[in-house]
Amino acid sequence: MSARGAPWLAALALALLAVWGWRQQARLEPPELLPLAQPEGFFAPRGLGGASLSVAMPRLDRAPPPPSGEALCAALRTGPRAAGPAGKDAVHVAYFTDYRCPWCRALGAALEKRAARGDIVLTYQEYPVLGEASRMAARAALAAWGLGAYAPMRARLHSSAFAPNRAYLRAVAPQMGLDAARLLAELDSPKVDAALRRAAAAARAFGFRGTPGLVIGAVVVQGGPSEAALDALIEAARRLPDPCAG
Repeated sequence: MSARGAPWLAALALALLAVWGWRQQARLEPPELLPLAQPEGFFAPRGLGGASLSVAMPRLDRAPPPPSGEALCAALRTGPRAAGPAGKDAVHVAYFTDYRCPWCRALGAALEKRAARGDIVLTYQEYPVLGEASRMAARAALAAWGLGAYAPMRARLHSSAFAPNRAYLRAVAPQMGLDAARLLAELDSPKVDAALRRAAAAARAFGFRGTPGLVIGAVVVQGGPSEAALDALIEAARRLPDPCAG
């Protein structure tokens, strides 16, 4: 090995060691949680994209006020749910996601794994903030939810390189056992409109500026935590009173 290459290898080894150490720390130490000014009863972890959530997003003059209290809790727990048993100590997780979000796919898979084994009860909140293709994908997923096919549509949208449009949905609907005409009719249904409004209002209440966003019991996170950090956040949420329990 040349002397020139040694410093690069040493720097790489130190970087890998730092990442490993951070992951071990996230696994073993509970995150420091800061109370949010609004909504009351919720917390954000310092250093994981959450502390800044106490600063509310700018709001449009015509936008309705964000929900709070029972209305906010109802919004967080209304929507498509991932398959899995609701374990005795399962934590409710609302997952704000966008199909064009580059970090959402890996985080979604990590959440679904935990839902499948009963660690969490996972509710999807379709929050399309990355343009028209995002909005069409969210509508397609919610339309399929109304027809009992949310999971296969979600998987199809994540696996496809095509931006969804009506022609694409007409073509793939029969492959999922759906009637294409019914699916297209559902795209513009009041139920889909209501689900999108509900998720957007809840996201506004927590100050989410994009996706992914998580509400893990009483713990609010903007961004995609590592799997080790995710487990630490779930455990931290178990020890806190859930503002939406009961």
